[in-house]
Amino acid sequence: MIRRPPRSTLSSSSAASDVYKRQSFNLKAYDDAVGYATKAKACIEATKNKDMAKLMEVNEFIGHIQLKQGKLKDAKVTFDAVLSWIDVDSKSAMPMVSVAAREMRRTVLLGVGLSIEAEAHALVAQGSDAKSVFSNALDRLVESLDAHIEAGDVHSVRDCLLYTSPSPRDS
Repeated sequence: MIRRPPRSTLSSSSAASDVYKRQSFNLKAYDDAVGYATKAKACIEATKNKDMAKLMEVNEFIGHIQLKQGKLKDAKVTFDAVLSWIDVDSKSAMPMVSVAAREMRRTVLLGVGLSIEAEAHALVAQGSDAKSVFSNALDRLVESLDAHIEAGDVHSVRDCLLYTSPSPRDS
């Protein structure tokens, strides 16, 4: 998740610099992580009784990496597939898997919302009207925030609010 620089930093150029310094932005590390996750996914898929919860966790991880890499459509497809499994297939799984899926849903919704928001920004950059896309992103982000609040996950609530709060530089 991209974090905003401190609000005391008013210069947009130093703001961008602060963000990248704090994130240790390294696309090579993301490529390596996707490689390892893809290998883990292949191992899980090769087993006779594959653990779908673990497979979806790996897919969620891959989705977040794709989002960081700017592969917005790939991230959205990955998150949508995980969300579909959570909302449909996990309901018929063993109770522990269902509980794990419900917990995973919060972070997957955040990923979906962030990928839709990034897509909306790309549309604006092309000169298109993206109001409905921003609206869709906001719906998913609010749904994620609501799920974090319901679960009592104050750290995720704080992180989600920090990410989505407007900065004075945005005006």
